[in-house]
Amino acid sequence: MKHKELTAKIIECAYKVHNSLGFGFLEAVYQNALLIELLKAGLRAEKEKKIQVYPIVAKVENAAGPRHP
Repeated sequence: MKHKELTAKIIECAYKVHNSLGFGFLEAVYQNALLIELLKAGLRAEKEKKIQVYPIVAKVENAAGPRHP
């Protein structure tokens, strides 16, 4: 499946959830509904898969830029 087709399917599922539920629910309700729609559409999906995030460490000497004598 091409990226464009995959993106279109995901957006379609999100619209189905939005049009069905409207607004006002807790985030978890929308997450569960979207997971169900994605799976019904034949897509592989997982609910909040844990990932490791590593910070980017950079030395910042002078936020204003280099000083000129």
